[in-house]
Amino acid sequence: KAPSGQAGAEAQIELIIMYYGVEERKRENEAKLQKRLSRRIIGEKASQEAVQKKAEDSKRIILVGHLGRMRNPDPEARRIAVQSISKVAGPQGIDLPSEQHTWAAKILQNCSERIEKDPIADVRLDALEALEHTTPRGIAAAVKASCTATRDSNKDVRLRAVKMIQNLAESGDEMAIHAV
Repeated sequence: KAPSGQAGAEAQIELIIMYYGVEERKRENEAKLQKRLSRRIIGEKASQEAVQKKAEDSKRIILVGHLGRMRNPDPEARRIAVQSISKVAGPQGIDLPSEQHTWAAKILQNCSERIEKDPIADVRLDALEALEHTTPRGIAAAVKASCTATRDSNKDVRLRAVKMIQNLAESGDEMAIHAV
């Protein structure tokens, strides 16, 4: 039984004060925990952004290095550079760094140059495949480069170019139709 009278009222007040004290500590602890959690989330977000920035910087360094190697006098170095650029860029250029259009234009320009001017058929073939892999459908310069390759001296390059036009050209593209 609960005490009655003055002692009972004091005990009740004391219990209420203890209850509110416990509740207040719970709220304080929850607030501290929430603050720690939000700091951790902000820290994780900042670290994710830092990791993403490092990855993009690494891709830029790799792309710059390989774009330079595409003019190397050694044909094997040019082939490796073309293949590496294709892998770094990903399908249709989705893995390119944030200034994607600039990199896509550079890759397109360099691959087109290799397709038109490289004396080694394997390098021209790899440049065609890299161009097809990294370029989205409907890019006129890519279609033009593949049309140029249809007049190549090597039959494998010509065959690949004809197959590639189908993947790069939009339906009704007159340049592609006339090239084939």
